[in-house]
Amino acid sequence: MPRLQRSTGWKNKMNLIAYDDLIAMPWKNGGGITRELACYPPNAHFDDFLWRVSIADIRQSGSFSVFPGIDRVIALLHGDGMQLHFADGVRHPLTIPLQPYHFSGEDALDACLVDGECQDVNLMLRRGVASGGMDVLRIAKKLSNDPHFRLLFSARGHWEVKTASGIIYIIAPHQTLTLTADEGALEVQPMNSDCALVSIHITLLEKSSDANG
Repeated sequence: MPRLQRSTGWKNKMNLIAYDDLIAMPWKNGGGITRELACYPPNAHFDDFLWRVSIADIRQSGSFSVFPGIDRVIALLHGDGMQLHFADGVRHPLTIPLQPYHFSGEDALDACLVDGECQDVNLMLRRGVASGGMDVLRIAKKLSNDPHFRLLFSARGHWEVKTASGIIYIIAPHQTLTLTADEGALEVQPMNSDCALVSIHITLLEKSSDANG
């Protein structure tokens, strides 16, 4: 089995990342903590990333940060969730775990916790530069190598991931496997009952030749 290693951006084609290796960064308003799973380019800042994936611990109700030009996808991982109140009057209950919700980063909104802290996974895509999505898998599936990048996060249970070359990775709960398209198509298989795998796929629309650099 490949050895667990810290995330090194995208210098390696595949990385298996332990949750405990993620760096916890407090929010400026003190309302939560963010742990970055990956971003591109590596070490990019909020004003120049092409895409970013993170896990957030939300400790108190408050406003979401505004990210103009960013498409966002969020899914509840743990806790009772929150009610999202948008400035235009739209309300969305983010209370059912592992149901991705799409919204625009420029939307002003407040998050009201339902009953205590919660945790979610976030995908941010710079509009017109990167496209992608978030799916939740519960059964075995073949995944294509069409996206430039793929992140597989085990929300529940152990998962076996087999690459086109026959390499097998085991993803334990709360571990993340990051891959590029070079690994080819993948086969993912749950190893327990009641498993859930968050599959994030990302394609660069510009400068796509940099995806594997």
